[in-house]
Formats: sequence, C-alpha cells, structure tokens
Amino acid sequence: MEYVGWRDVQSAMRYLDGADPFARQRIEASLPPATPPLLALAAPAPDPVPTTAVEATVTLTRFNSRVRGLAKAHRLIEQICLQPHQAQRLNTDGTRYRLAIAAVDEAAFEETIAMLLDEMHRIADNHQCFLAVALRDEAGERHWD
Repeated sequence: MEYVGWRDVQSAMRYLDGADPFARQRIEASLPPATPPLLALAAPAPDPVPTTAVEATVTLTRFNSRVRGLAKAHRLIEQICLQPHQAQRLNTDGTRYRLAIAAVDEAAFEETIAMLLDEMHRIADNHQCFLAVALRDEAGERHWD
C-alpha cells in the first residue's frame, strides 16, 4: 500500500466499489499485519574533518575601461568561492582573505584548491575581468597561483 501512496486500509478502501458492506472486513483480515515504523538509531558522530588555514591574495582588474562588471565579479567571488571556506577579510579593500579549507586528506585538499581557483577564474572571465589570485598555506609550506 505504501508503494501507491496509501497510508492505511481506509484510504485504500475508498477506491474499491462493492455492494457488500462486509467486503472491507474480509480484505482487512486477509492483509498481513501492518509493521510499525522502525526507529532510526542515531549515527555515530563523524570524525571532524581537519582544516588548513590558507591566505588568499585576490587582485581583480578589468579587461578594458568599458567593462562594468568588476564590482559584481568581486561580490560573486566572495559569495560563491570564499564564503563556503569561512573567508575573513584581512584588509578593507578586499584583496586579502584568510580561508579555512576542510579536507580529509591531501588529495581532497589539492582538489578543493584546484576547484576553488577554477571557479574564481571562471567568474572573473564571465564578467570580462582578469583575476590574479595567490593562495599560500599559512604554515608557509605550499603556494598556488
């Protein structure tokens, strides 16, 4: 009955025509007993995903002086690319940020960085802007452009 959207026998019986008033009782008697819904057990809490602090330097310039999408591109880069990584502005003009990138292992971390850079460049290109971005691990070990 659940397959067709009927919650119980009463909702199913509305669709059966019959002259016999006791047909419902016979049908109910032939059905298997309804199983109560199973209680869902709480899943164990997943291990916290380690985060890496990364400093981003973002410089956005127009392709030419007639391009008007610079402010919109900067806003979209902040909203779409940087906010999911808990971006904090380090200066007032919005060129330096501190990001917390969560990844379970080194390969996932590198993939996240690559996707972040690709998305930022795509947004800048769609708004006819040139993007120069540099990401640096705050531990000072790694650097991405």
